This record gives sequence, C-alpha cells and structure tokens, in this order.
Amino acid sequence: DTAVLTLHKDKLLEAALSESWLYSAQAKTLYSYLTDTVFLEYTPLPEDVFEIRKQTEKVDISDLFNPKLKVYPNPSLGLVFIEYDFRQNYEPGYDILFETIGKVRSESCNKGMVNIYSIEGKLLQTQELKNEKGLKTIDISSLPSGTYILEISDCYENKTSEKITKQ
Repeated sequence: DTAVLTLHKDKLLEAALSESWLYSAQAKTLYSYLTDTVFLEYTPLPEDVFEIRKQTEKVDISDLFNPKLKVYPNPSLGLVFIEYDFRQNYEPGYDILFETIGKVRSESCNKGMVNIYSIEGKLLQTQELKNEKGLKTIDISSLPSGTYILEISDCYENKTSEKITKQ
C-alpha cells in the first residue's frame, strides 16, 4: 500500500542507506518506486578479477643493430644514392656487446661495406665506407638492366639489404 510507504518514507530512506545489503536493496527498490528517485552507486570489482597481462613481441637481437638505410632513386638509370647510419653500433660499449653475442669486428674493415649482388647472389661490386653515417654514391651504369641486391654492413657484419632496379 502506497499510503503506508509514504507515511514511513523517512524510515525507508534510512534503511536504503544502511550497510545491510539485504534491507538496503529492498528499501532502495521501494523508495525508488515511491519517490521516483534513482540511487547511483559505485560498486568496485574485487581486485583479483583483473589480471595484468604482458604482451611481448619476439625480436631477433641482431635486427636491433642493422644499419639504417635509404636508397634512391629506385629504379635508377646509373647512379644510386645510399643514405646510411650505423653510428649506434660504434658507440662505447657496443664492441663488448657484439663480442658477447658472437660478433667480432673485422680487422680489415674501416667503418663498413657496400656490396651489390646479382639476383642470383653473385657479388658484382664492393665499396668501402669510411664514415659511420653518410651519403654514398654508387655507379651501376655498367651493369645490365635488371634487379640487384644492395647490401650495406658495418664492421661487425650487421647487415641491411634492399632490392634495386637498373633500367
């Protein structure tokens, strides 16, 4: 009966706000019906509901040290420009790191090498790099039209390659 609920609505509100989950739930329902009121409530989830997951991505450690490389124009009529940067690999302490992972510096190497291979893997040209970062120009005008592999490496055999096309 609504008349009885209206008469005792203060007691109903007190019960709705009490700590007892049984009485407060019933009282909230009745009080909401009687006064057209909505109780907003935050109920946190128990802590063990959440599980922290770590997403990992597998990375080959040798890929971290490959020289940064930009080759242009590609395709080319004769001259190919190579922007490279492997300064990181020559910073103090990296020699010890490379030895630890089994990479030993080549004694005959200055700073790095550029090699051009045929698509079949035959070595066609080799040029030495004298700086850890720079722009190297390679003349491929003597090569027949086709696809070639340009490979750049530092003195620890960290390599990056890219296909180039001679028109």
